[in-house]
Amino acid sequence: VNDAALQILGSSQIPSETKKLVVEAAIEGMRRALKLEPLNARYMMMLGNTYMAAADLNPSYLQEADTLFGEALKLSPTREELYFTIGQVRMFQGQNDEALALFKKALDLNDTVPLSHWNYGLISIALGQKDIGAKEIATAKELGYKYDARAMQYLLKAYGQIKDWPAMIAIYQDWLAGSPNDPAAYAGLASVFAQAGDKQKAKEAALKAAEIDPNYKTQADEFIK
Repeated sequence: VNDAALQILGSSQIPSETKKLVVEAAIEGMRRALKLEPLNARYMMMLGNTYMAAADLNPSYLQEADTLFGEALKLSPTREELYFTIGQVRMFQGQNDEALALFKKALDLNDTVPLSHWNYGLISIALGQKDIGAKEIATAKELGYKYDARAMQYLLKAYGQIKDWPAMIAIYQDWLAGSPNDPAAYAGLASVFAQAGDKQKAKEAALKAAEIDPNYKTQADEFIK
């Protein structure tokens, strides 16, 4: 039920009212499970993650998630995932310094985990500490972190927070080196070139996206106008 609720929350095709009903049902079910096993940190994390995902539907859910994650941390103080999750809550709350410290704590618990380096790198970049972030991202790759299109999207988002257009262009070029016929990558690259002030390259990338996939033609025409 929890997984289904998270999938529904992530869908742009489902009305908010439907999402709200599904989430409320999922939350009620997990609350009952937690009453039966009140010291189950895994259940706390599952319910907390659902609260976080649904925070746009109900702002009070963020505080509910914060409380649950705090209780789970008392039960599992060496669980790296909890530090990442509480760090995300702190970011939503605007407490960036504390968020950064929590991600660093997760890394310090075990610095051989590629995901810990990756997550710390992402948040460091997003908060303007590019040198630290780039070093952590490189370490994550060296340790075997899968640098695929999904990972690149997260990295693009981090650099987008600080409007580092050259870094974003380089990531899109990496993306296209591995997937030279990906129209979405060309469309994204066109947008970044435009924001960087290179109108000619932006136009070329938009036209390339439309050439590969005609579904992008209308979007490309509007973009070029």
